[in-house]
Amino acid sequence: MSEAASDRVMDLLREGLDDWVSLHNVVWHGRAQAASFGGDIEAAVRDVVTTLVVDGLMYPGDLGDTAIDPWPGAAEELVERVMGQCRDVGWNPQGRGCWFANTPLGARLAVERQHPSGASGSQPSGSPERGLT
Repeated sequence: MSEAASDRVMDLLREGLDDWVSLHNVVWHGRAQAASFGGDIEAAVRDVVTTLVVDGLMYPGDLGDTAIDPWPGAAEELVERVMGQCRDVGWNPQGRGCWFANTPLGARLAVERQHPSGASGSQPSGSPERGLT
């Protein structure tokens, strides 16, 4: 993962501390690094989605009444499902498609990067209550 991708992933994880993250935001962050992929938006978005999902930092799912309903399946299958949604909406979700929530690992990483000592004083909203247990 490039430094630009790392910055994009950290931005998404920080967003995930406060709320769920829409597919639109994930695609936007991928588009923002497309120059690093020779202008290939699909490759850039795939890089971000793969890092989030395969590295266990965020999980995709459907927006439920009180939480994100995680999609079942192996990480690689989930990446392909997300990419399929991106193609279906012409790389411009505008509120359509899946949502992402931080896993406990993703929330911890976001907090550690915000607070180098790792001390935050309070539980982040992207903590295990919203994540997978």
